[in-house]
Amino acid sequence: MRKQQIIRLSLFILMALLPLSYISAQAKLSNLQSFLNKLQENPNLKNSAISFQLKKVENSEIIAELNPNMNLVPASVMKLINTSAALISLGENYRFKTEILHDGFITKDSVLKGNIYIKGYGDPTFCTPRWKTTQQEAIFQNWTKSLKAKGINKIEGEIIADISLFQKEQVSPLWQWSDVGNTYGAGASAINFNSNQIEIFLKSDSKIGDTTKIDSIFPFPYGLNIVNNVRIEKIGSGNNSMAYVNHFDGNFFLEGSIPVSSKQTILKAALPKPEFVFISYLDEFFNANGIKTENKLSVLHEEEDIEASSKRVLISTHYSPSLTYIIPLINRFSNNIYAEALFKSLGLKHFKTASYETGSSAVQMLIRRLNIGVEEVIIADGSGLSRNNAVNAAFFCNLLEHMIKSKHKDIFYYSMSEAGKSGTLRNMFRKRAVAQRPIVYAKSGSMQGVRAYAGYIYNSKKEILTFAAIVNNYKCKGEDIRDIVEELLILASKTE
Repeated sequence: MRKQQIIRLSLFILMALLPLSYISAQAKLSNLQSFLNKLQENPNLKNSAISFQLKKVENSEIIAELNPNMNLVPASVMKLINTSAALISLGENYRFKTEILHDGFITKDSVLKGNIYIKGYGDPTFCTPRWKTTQQEAIFQNWTKSLKAKGINKIEGEIIADISLFQKEQVSPLWQWSDVGNTYGAGASAINFNSNQIEIFLKSDSKIGDTTKIDSIFPFPYGLNIVNNVRIEKIGSGNNSMAYVNHFDGNFFLEGSIPVSSKQTILKAALPKPEFVFISYLDEFFNANGIKTENKLSVLHEEEDIEASSKRVLISTHYSPSLTYIIPLINRFSNNIYAEALFKSLGLKHFKTASYETGSSAVQMLIRRLNIGVEEVIIADGSGLSRNNAVNAAFFCNLLEHMIKSKHKDIFYYSMSEAGKSGTLRNMFRKRAVAQRPIVYAKSGSMQGVRAYAGYIYNSKKEILTFAAIVNNYKCKGEDIRDIVEELLILASKTE
């Protein structure tokens, strides 16, 4: 009898506790949805557009959402689409290559009677200081050794930068004029050099109102024309200098002002026509290291016919680090040139030529196979710099769910920034108590009037969720939008 009473009591307690647990979970969910619903009442967001979704990975359950299918400008969160397509198509072991070839014959006197070709395939790491193997000095030394090993000590012909696999458009025609002069708007060529960036050292030690003087430039802009209109202003006026770059004719226009100072001011800008600057440096290196040239340099924009190209002999091939190392630079640190090089390379693989058009077609084709609604979005570039990109939160959550379930899950997940610790999210949650900070791996994006975030977060049961939050046309500071997203994510981490 007593045993039956104990059983009845236990069942009663269990029945009483279950609703409490359910009510608690529903309350936490209600807090999140209520916060979302009230966002439109925020004066700073009154006429803005918001797309948000939070979703469980395990069963695809939608936990909370607001305008999930509204297409908005995602800025750099666009890189998640690009890198996903690259992993699917190229694989994490893919490496960019750059070839050095000749089309002549070598005499007994070690003279190459013919041309040297540098054929580019879009390597964004080429001649950059990030890794020892990608540094300009290391590449030039290896190629010099390779030429000498072939018995070449003199070149009687041209040194030709072959960029024919990439269309002439280094930058997207959809990018804003004010962006393409900046380092983040440099774009990608078949042959990239120094991340397609240039540093101009300005002197402002004369009187206020005078034009500054260019003290030095690196890399030296061979074949380019720089017009300097930067004025000298009073102390404390700030650095208001800017470069406007015409990527088609290679003209630089330096505008604005810098304060009077005895120290140099560095103006960083995009480098147009990097292939010609590159072969100019290579020609100098050859002559300084035992390979004489005739200083004849040219750029090949169109592919040669089969007969001409078949005469070329491969001397050596330089390879970049694999995508295992490149993709974190895109997703964690938002490197635009790496993103655009990858985007165009997808076009090259699938459509035999690299351009923004073929890159867009390739990415859409690859993502379409996942059946996650790519037909509803607009993919204009690989970095997110174009305002023609249009994506919604539901699409990002679907993509993130697919990638975390794929064979590329580890490289993709850890390629993103960890909130409060690394990359572009290193300052996120810094105002919050440590105990409040959720575990978030995500990509952020920002430009004038645009803030976006998409990635992964864990709930109170340590279940992994996908989320995406895109806000356009807000009136407040970008930091205010970040604070709102932080609150959303804290509430999301408390759901069950």
